[in-house]
Amino acid sequence: MRFIYGPIPSSQTFDPKEEGWTPLGGTDVDASRFAVIAGLLSVPFIVPAVWVLLSSRSEIRGFLLGNPLYFVAFLILLVALIPVHEFIHALAYLKGLRSPRLMMGAWINRGMFYVIYDAPMPRHRVLLMSVMPFMLLSVLPVVCLLLLELQQEWMVLGWFLILIHASLCTGDFLVWWRLGFCVPHGAWIHNNGWTTYWTTEYDPKDPHNNNLPLLHLIFR
Repeated sequence: MRFIYGPIPSSQTFDPKEEGWTPLGGTDVDASRFAVIAGLLSVPFIVPAVWVLLSSRSEIRGFLLGNPLYFVAFLILLVALIPVHEFIHALAYLKGLRSPRLMMGAWINRGMFYVIYDAPMPRHRVLLMSVMPFMLLSVLPVVCLLLLELQQEWMVLGWFLILIHASLCTGDFLVWWRLGFCVPHGAWIHNNGWTTYWTTEYDPKDPHNNNLPLLHLIFR
């Protein structure tokens, strides 16, 4: 896996424009618009998260300040949300973390973090990759909170973290919506920089298509 600081780099494996792939749209202007929309969509999650925390602020303040280890644990969980979120994306590609085609990046100017695999991927795999962090770090913890009998303060902090993480998933929701409603079933997806391309003609068994098998990528 490679780490990138800045925008999504251009593909190093092929030029989709020359191979008949259909662009889904994507320019720097679209990137700015995407960031704004994702930010607006995060508000319905951030507002209740803050409300949950402030509604019990006296109890939470005493709980955290009276237990330094709890305070440190809470800060670690909060700071770890983004890297763990992106790590789950990387795992959900099912291509092996050692693959040089797997890239994790931070585009600070746009307030974006991303994980990209530089090779064609089936549409259903990209949809799975997009939704996995939300399922594992928001939906699953909700189930756990409902089933477990935790101390009230931990319940409040848990709901706060769940809602904050959900606010980080709004970009994933947009990706899922675009691919789910604008790309046909059975299509293959490939990113070239910010632009997403798709095709239904790609054949992964074609020797000219350099899409390495899963086991080779895991153990290379």
